[in-house]
Amino acid sequence: MVDRFIARFGEEKIALLHSKLSVGERYDEWKRADKGEAKIVIRSKVSNLCPSRKLRNNNNRRRT
Repeated sequence: MVDRFIARFGEEKIALLHSKLSVGERYDEWKRADKGEAKIVIRSKVSNLCPSRKLRNNNNRRRT
């Protein structure tokens, strides 16, 4: 799934947050998203606790 996003949008626009990353790598990815450098964030459930005012969660969008 991640490969499809990278192929379509480019690696530089995607931030990945998951438990296999080191603390520093997770911070770097979170910071890229927070600054707006990464427009798409793909995360695992473990990374739910990554606060950012600029990030929007689309999981709760109403589907019509």
